[in-house]
Amino acid sequence: MNELKPVEPQAPEEMRALAMGLRRLLGKHGFSGVRDVSGTCGLSRTTVSDALGGSRAPSWSTVSALLKCCRVQPDAAWRRAQEDAKAAEREWRRRTRAGDASGPDPSPHTAPATAVPGTFTVRAPYGELPPRVRGRDGLMAELQRALTADRDRIQVLYGLGDCGKTTVALGLARLAKDQGHQVFWLSAATRDSLVTGMRQVARDLGVPEPRIEEAWSGRASATDLVWHALDGAQRPWLLVVDNVDEPGRTASLHGSPGDGTGWIRPSGAGLTVVTTRIGNPAMWGGEATCRPVDVLSPEDGAEVLVDFAGNAGPMADARALARRLGGMPLALKLDSRTGTRPGCSSGPSSPRGSKPPTRRTCRPARRSARKPRQRSGREWPGPTNWGVPGIWTRPGTSTTPFWALCVAWTSTFGAP
Repeated sequence: MNELKPVEPQAPEEMRALAMGLRRLLGKHGFSGVRDVSGTCGLSRTTVSDALGGSRAPSWSTVSALLKCCRVQPDAAWRRAQEDAKAAEREWRRRTRAGDASGPDPSPHTAPATAVPGTFTVRAPYGELPPRVRGRDGLMAELQRALTADRDRIQVLYGLGDCGKTTVALGLARLAKDQGHQVFWLSAATRDSLVTGMRQVARDLGVPEPRIEEAWSGRASATDLVWHALDGAQRPWLLVVDNVDEPGRTASLHGSPGDGTGWIRPSGAGLTVVTTRIGNPAMWGGEATCRPVDVLSPEDGAEVLVDFAGNAGPMADARALARRLGGMPLALKLDSRTGTRPGCSSGPSSPRGSKPPTRRTCRPARRSARKPRQRSGREWPGPTNWGVPGIWTRPGTSTTPFWALCVAWTSTFGAP
């Protein structure tokens, strides 16, 4: 790759490392320059030049295309390198706009963005906590004990999506806050949200800004810096890392999620809690306790419906609806909310006590743009796509109990 200019010297280490890695790989496979790579890989010359020059972090699709041209399988290590480069680029540009980075503007193609107030937070979203965490008394008791007596083990809450893992963690966060713990709530939905959250944790713990800048520029270990601060914290703390459905994002370079060297570690100074869909103990290592979060029983599901929609009908109907919704807390919550909106009518002047709506007389309040899935030849709109029937309150309309209408709806269309 002798035809290329040197890698941008002022770019962050992560960007330069990725550019140099791609250069070495392409050179090893006989590519001579930008034009050669562009013609073979089907990428524009500008895209190739930016990716190999280190001035702009390439997208994952660009990296994948370059790797495939060399007959190299895009793997987790390359993905991590690309994500690190992207995160470093965002921070580099932020610092440049703020005027605290030397050198020319690293983004000559775009005008500097106007600075806006930061809204990122590591405060737990307590407003999403339901009136009561139903059906989790045993699990909450175990987590409460861990908060005070077993803090040196990571608590991994695993289960299906939308089964209530986040709600359990949020209930624990409220309890810890009430007991005087410092609570940090992070999302690992993306690598950037995790890394940005950990940076804020370091700030909240009083780490000097120059040391943070040193670590986040790649000149020191950011993971070790944050955990040194957590281990030395004066107040007990609770760290919740939510949505860790791709554990590789939490690992250190060349490490694994459960080896204790990445972003998720145990500490005697506080408790670390993870929510994830992956419950394999081998993934989380020997310092973690994996706790399943199952769906709710019909009885607890009925109580969730009552919590959100009020006592709108017989509990037997509420239990039947909870059973049809599979005991999934999020589905129950959405069902109770949409159930307060009129969704069906038995006709323009339905008398009191009329029969529940049928397929012909019931119309969904709102349709999803996606095609409803098929089940045994019947269409199920689902609680998150179409509103379920509610109670008509206008004069001259049906006042059939809410639960009866919901059960009639699911009986007509089938349940997922």
